[in-house]
Amino acid sequence: KGVVVGVLQGAGEIAAVTVGVVSDTVRAAFKGTGEMGKDAAATAGAVAEGVISAAKGTGMGVAEAATALGRSALQGAKDVSGDVLAVAASTVSGAASGAAEAGADVLAAIRGTAKGIIQGAGEIGTDISDAASAAMNGALDGAKKVGTSAEDAVSAAAQGALEAAEAIGEKAVHAVRDVAASGVGGVKAVIKGEQDT
Repeated sequence: KGVVVGVLQGAGEIAAVTVGVVSDTVRAAFKGTGEMGKDAAATAGAVAEGVISAAKGTGMGVAEAATALGRSALQGAKDVSGDVLAVAASTVSGAASGAAEAGADVLAAIRGTAKGIIQGAGEIGTDISDAASAAMNGALDGAKKVGTSAEDAVSAAAQGALEAAEAIGEKAVHAVRDVAASGVGGVKAVIKGEQDT
């Protein structure tokens, strides 16, 4: 986590932190994890905390950094043959922790990270339903850790997942809506503009 914060803050002092800088930093962290034989999901949580904590102090917004984080975390997990779904959940949970630690908007971090998770899932061929469920489970875990409403956190993850799914296609939209309606851990997601199902 500390290395990620240092890299992003240092980049912010030299030039603007961009989506590419976040992506490269996240994927490099996974590569190092893979080379050391460490658990990708544990790395994901720490990297997520670092990215979101550092994003608040740079010119990049938390939501934009979170989306880049989620997307590149899934790509990084695939790069090292990690458990993509465990990485997805851990990334969203870590983003919530990082946002709370930095005094940033926790729900924006969750929403942006879930959006990136679904973008990444679409790119690497991971099942959208499974990725949405993992993101919502991560949001639930993160909410418990930082004391945020479980329903608000799960709903933020569902909203972010839906935003990304809309760009993928109708089948992805239905997959996210089905997971949101079923809920995770006994908590149903409420997506803005839709009735509670």
